[in-house]
Amino acid sequence: MKKQQAQPEFTTDADGQRLAHIALANTDQRATLYAEDYRRLIDAGFSAHWSVTGVGCHGRSYPTLYAYTVRGDNRPLTVARLITNAPQGQRAEPRDGNALNMRTENLQLVAGVARFAATDWYPTATAARAAGVALEGDDLYTCTAPHPERTQTTARSKPHCRPVRPTVTAGRLQAPHEPAREYTPHVRDTAATSARVRAMLAAGTP
Repeated sequence: MKKQQAQPEFTTDADGQRLAHIALANTDQRATLYAEDYRRLIDAGFSAHWSVTGVGCHGRSYPTLYAYTVRGDNRPLTVARLITNAPQGQRAEPRDGNALNMRTENLQLVAGVARFAATDWYPTATAARAAGVALEGDDLYTCTAPHPERTQTTARSKPHCRPVRPTVTAGRLQAPHEPAREYTPHVRDTAATSARVRAMLAAGTP
């Protein structure tokens, strides 16, 4: 039987700020953020079901939720990106090294390889379709790589670039194009030619 995720807990810190402590699906620990930020995410329609997921090539784990990208695929998204409204090419990192501490003053933006800004994510499939994004399984699937303004729409295809195969003409494969050889101009040694002609004249060679 699948274990049900615990409900959020709310406390007040020494400064009078309301905190939300969110249970994570695959750990006994909880993520902590300001209650205002938590309610903002929930009101926007993002999932309240969070877990800890390894993100990126550096192997670190962060609280994540599932959302839809502008490409239409459903992927884990770090909650810290939403809190900081991280732009493309930057990631949100905890100043104290504790990824579960998502208070706004503990989050900083650093250079990263994120292909999508926080605003490029949709909380639900309904919200994505309402914005004109085709999802996997739809009749049309929109592939955007790497920028939303450059789109390629194909029928019932996956969001990745397929390899280009040789075309067939009259039942035969087209031969690959041979690159032209680099042109090397012929250099004539006029001085040597003149010396050779003078030698021939001196020797009486007709």
